[in-house]
Amino acid sequence: KEPVPAPVDVKTIFLSERQLAHYVGLYWNAEDEQAIRIHLQQGKLVAMRSAGDMEEMKPTAANRFRLDGAPIDLEFTQSAGGPMNMSFQPFGSLTFTVFEAAKEFRPDPGQLAAYAGVYRSAEIESIYRIVLENGSLVLKRLKAKPSGLNPTITDFFSGSFWLPAFLSKSARPGFRLLPGCWKSQGCAFREEALIRREGQPRTQPQTRRPLT
Repeated sequence: KEPVPAPVDVKTIFLSERQLAHYVGLYWNAEDEQAIRIHLQQGKLVAMRSAGDMEEMKPTAANRFRLDGAPIDLEFTQSAGGPMNMSFQPFGSLTFTVFEAAKEFRPDPGQLAAYAGVYRSAEIESIYRIVLENGSLVLKRLKAKPSGLNPTITDFFSGSFWLPAFLSKSARPGFRLLPGCWKSQGCAFREEALIRREGQPRTQPQTRRPLT
């Protein structure tokens, strides 16, 4: 196996705030169920992949950026009449991940309240509580600090290093964590009240339901 060449410094260029604003928004990869937010702060673009994880994007071309401190290139393209696409390519990799501009989910407090509840996972025998505090959702669990949940697209919320994906917004049977467990599809949680209504023992494994 040939060694991967070390990343080299790239020459940066100046782009105006008007040019940078063209790329601001939420980008979504449906295959991996991941979101990246692009913000404009003090005349610079920053990429946010999870709560508290923000990296400056240094322009190397009119539509191409290098993450500051990480050898990762982001390139924006847009076909006529189509959405903006962003390719995410680590240095030295022959493959890249494509994210598509998506409409951001902006629920009101009433909509957020529909996600609150007590959820249990038979896979890791753990209980998670999702509560509404000061107009935002917060996930709480034993021996861990509370984590804020930020809406991305409908029924998906980003937290710290994982993404809770709700299986159903209306029935609220539960959610799964992505990719916060050892299983490829994450760990499934079901709402405690639903489990009790179905008369199922707390220790009985629950059937995973795919997202639709």
